[in-house]
Amino acid sequence: MIELRDAQRDIEPLQSALIQGLTTASGRWQRLLTETPDLGLPLDTTTRACFIHNHACSEIAHLTAGISNVTLPEKLDFFALLVGDGILLRLKFVGGGTPRNYPTGQQRQLSRQEFTPEIMVTLEGVSAPPTLLTCGYALDAAAIGR
Repeated sequence: MIELRDAQRDIEPLQSALIQGLTTASGRWQRLLTETPDLGLPLDTTTRACFIHNHACSEIAHLTAGISNVTLPEKLDFFALLVGDGILLRLKFVGGGTPRNYPTGQQRQLSRQEFTPEIMVTLEGVSAPPTLLTCGYALDAAAIGR
């Protein structure tokens, strides 16, 4: 596992892209509600979370495309950025302070920093298991919290 100081240094170049991606996604949700309220009003908080998450992932993928040493492992079953070969950074809603997700076997393993051979195959070019980090965000009405 990577040391905290090293992880902070390695993800520092991504911080503005992460914040901008989440802010843009939240703004798109707000725009949906403002410009087409009939489309947004019947939607529940789960739909809002999925909408914002999907737009954030798309925007962050676009914003980080030009950052050296950052790749998007496309064969994973979830959105994550590979930073070098030592960090796998996922984006997660953390309502209540902890990541929210359906606890699949894969998610339970990853939360324990366990990378199966099947997961390692999806991380092309990575020979040793990376450290999984979570970029957590919270939603308060339409705003993104840090």
